[in-house]
Amino acid sequence: MATAAGFLALSMVASLLILVFDSSSSGQPIQKDSLWDEITPESADVESRFVNVFYQLTGFDSERQTAEVTTYVWPSMDIATPFSSSTVADIDLSVFIDEVGGQGFYEFDAGQPIAGIETKIDATNPYSLTRSMDTYYPFDSYSLTLYTQVSERVPLGDDYDVVPLPAFEDTYSTAVPGFQVRLTKEHDESFFAIEPRSEDFPFVEKAIEQRMNGLVMTTAVISRNFSVKIIAVLVALYCLIIALSLGFMTLQILQRDRPPSMQVLIWAAANALGLIQVRDLLPGKPRIGISFDIIVYFPSLTATLCSTVALFIIWSYREDWKI
Repeated sequence: MATAAGFLALSMVASLLILVFDSSSSGQPIQKDSLWDEITPESADVESRFVNVFYQLTGFDSERQTAEVTTYVWPSMDIATPFSSSTVADIDLSVFIDEVGGQGFYEFDAGQPIAGIETKIDATNPYSLTRSMDTYYPFDSYSLTLYTQVSERVPLGDDYDVVPLPAFEDTYSTAVPGFQVRLTKEHDESFFAIEPRSEDFPFVEKAIEQRMNGLVMTTAVISRNFSVKIIAVLVALYCLIIALSLGFMTLQILQRDRPPSMQVLIWAAANALGLIQVRDLLPGKPRIGISFDIIVYFPSLTATLCSTVALFIIWSYREDWKI
């Protein structure tokens, strides 16, 4: 039993150390890469006739692996009139958003209000993350790509021509419930390059060139935040402690070191019922069948129920139940 207790203590310390070093030092729910502020209209010497694209991640479904994103298309003030939550452009705009379902293409006429566009983005795992499944809860992580292309529709006789407008992305700092998000500006030639950019590679210049052609490309890595991880670890420790305590008590009674009293039986039944409900404490309500269930919850629940039944049988047939 001492060995088991020591192993449990070591596991707890190791888990907490992993969580501390894995969590963000800044504590911000939305993080940006180091080159984020170098790919801007100011860096490209663009002062007019450009579009800002703001992303607001509002939710993530780890089971379906889709992110809910509100995209705000915000032209510069020389070609639009901004308001609090929308803007009215003075030119005709065509916007393409890579999304799951939805329209994909959006057209806005001059004088038409442009509000936030609600989209769903598929987490296709462009970074090939090894734990990109909810099976690894709470240490799962996902990656996705945000594509948006903005163009001006210029009248051309009975038709119109599409002319790309310089576009630059930014993000709101709104937290995604239960998740930590890291955003990185990318471009076609550097995409999927998760390793730090080399100093001799003109990453910023290539990224700005792509955005001058109206296409913004941003990757997001989404993982559970520190609070979710620590709660999941505490729930796991609770399950293991309950199972080990009941197992040890059952062994003590079998060896006649402790009496099979009614109080012990009530305590065992209460713990068994509590353990059935404790899984609902996991943040995010993960589906049944994840690794947490297979490694921690199901074994603990099985051990607890078996110990409770064994204690009941012992209490029923032992003559020393009154001790």
